[in-house]
Amino acid sequence: MAMKDNNLMTFPENIYKLKLSQVVKLNSLAFIVFFTALFLNFPFKRLITSYVDEALLTNRKCPMTYQELNLKMFPPKAVISNINIDGKCFNGKDGVVFKNLTAGLGLPSFSPFGPTININAKSAGTNLSMDVVPGISSTLVRLDKSKIDSDLINAIIGQGKILNGFFEGNALVKMEQNKLVDGNILLKSNNLAVKNATVANFQLPGMNIGNFLLKAKINDKVINLENFIIGRDTPEAPINAQFKGVIRTNPISFQASTYDLDGQFRFGPSFLAEMSIIDLFLPKEKQDETGYYKVKLQGQISNPKKPEFK
Repeated sequence: MAMKDNNLMTFPENIYKLKLSQVVKLNSLAFIVFFTALFLNFPFKRLITSYVDEALLTNRKCPMTYQELNLKMFPPKAVISNINIDGKCFNGKDGVVFKNLTAGLGLPSFSPFGPTININAKSAGTNLSMDVVPGISSTLVRLDKSKIDSDLINAIIGQGKILNGFFEGNALVKMEQNKLVDGNILLKSNNLAVKNATVANFQLPGMNIGNFLLKAKINDKVINLENFIIGRDTPEAPINAQFKGVIRTNPISFQASTYDLDGQFRFGPSFLAEMSIIDLFLPKEKQDETGYYKVKLQGQISNPKKPEFK
């Protein structure tokens, strides 16, 4: 009886020994193929569009509209074009239009625990770069070296187009139930200008202010102003003011919030030439040798008390 040739049924031993790198490559390939097939066959765009419509279009207090939503796979992100934020969101008349808004997944966060959503929003002069971490009970928002056009600040203030210039914004804040409860904010500019405008029945002349700095810490209902500066510290500057203090916010109406600030201010010759009536109410005996008035400001935002000169 003839014996079968065993060599026909054997294979080289190294075929059974896959290197770890080969295993990783094969698993990665299978992972990519699986999710590519899932992405192409599952109606992700319809589900995400439905979710975005529900979040943006049905909010009566802050209505938003957009032109188009597109999904990209590598890296996974959503791109919304021409998103229009109504002025109702800021209690003002003017809305804000972002040419495009991109949202994608970033590395997970451990404090608070949850996914990180990287958001970039661009308009004509604004480029916002944000990381949002939605947690179980709170949401963390980080704003990093973002360029902010004065049009966005004007819309938030709701007093018309009174400011002109660009700001740099940095922030790390925590929100609970859509309310700001904790965080740090830094907003600065070196080319701020004010246009001729009427604010609270007060005629404000146009002027080049130059520097602006707002550095604050927020804890629950208290805003601690660590540094608030308007204008350059030069004699020819139209205005220079430097203040520190506390603002205790009212959760129902910000206009009912109270403030307690200490600082100093000085008006330049160009400002006093435009607003000579103010010079009549300034106590000259309280002015120091550099032209500054030291003052304490208190009261409600909607009902300020008389300044206390030191």
